[in-house]
Amino acid sequence: MENKKPKYSFCITTYNDNKTIRKSLESILSQIEGDEMFEVVIVDAGSTDGSLEYLRELERKGKIRLIVDRRTRGSVGLGRQIALENARGDYVILYCDTDCYYKPLFKEILRFYHEKEKELGEYALSGLGECLICSRTLAMSVGFHDLRYAEDIDFEVRMWKKGKLYQADPPGCLLIDQEREKFKSNYYKLKRMFYESRDLLRIGVTFWSLFRRRLKTMNVNFKISRIIITLLTLVPAWIAHWFKPRYKDTFKNIDFTSFYLARHAPKIKLPKSFKSEYKPRKLGKAPEISYTAGD
Repeated sequence: MENKKPKYSFCITTYNDNKTIRKSLESILSQIEGDEMFEVVIVDAGSTDGSLEYLRELERKGKIRLIVDRRTRGSVGLGRQIALENARGDYVILYCDTDCYYKPLFKEILRFYHEKEKELGEYALSGLGECLICSRTLAMSVGFHDLRYAEDIDFEVRMWKKGKLYQADPPGCLLIDQEREKFKSNYYKLKRMFYESRDLLRIGVTFWSLFRRRLKTMNVNFKISRIIITLLTLVPAWIAHWFKPRYKDTFKNIDFTSFYLARHAPKIKLPKSFKSEYKPRKLGKAPEISYTAGD
């Protein structure tokens, strides 16, 4: 992978995913083994659960390019940006996290992507199932902010505002499964909710729109419990977000309560061969929002 410049770069970030990383990476590497058009760039935040040793072994075998940067432990966005900057391919495949398992369809979806590229010009294809494809030049023009969570939402909203983001229809065609929450405690889920809330506030989501969104989407039966849990995480998050860099333009003039990119971004109909078991969330009525390039 070092001798010839690849055309495609998988850009992956990871930290302490030892329970899922082998199966996840195998679902990618098995599709591109021996193909010099592909490379896999992985940024590890200094894993301590044995997964880093596994990655070093893959690196020794020439299957991946490994970057270890402990600064990314508190910032997935920084990790994604480092992976993007170190990618050598003309096109990048983003968001392929190491707790996801993928169908053997990457080469087929890339061929479809390039067919639509002739029609649309430079664009980003999202909604494939923890995966986004675009040219490295386009990705670099948007870039990832230094965010612990919500970096993907921030990136895609700014891509959408440029008029370059399209959603795959049906969504989730590449994803077999995601085991993120299966190995996490309730404490972890609350902690994640706090950091995610903090970073959504940092990118311009308002306190009350996020409060209403949490009440609508939280998987807790009783409304009073949803209110208490939301306030216990959201109030400290609102205080904490003032002590971090803020990127308020991302959600400027957008009400996060009912905003879903899956509904607002233009769709690209995939061929019937790309079947999906993904079940999209039922969404309420959307406000009318539109952007054109340069807004």
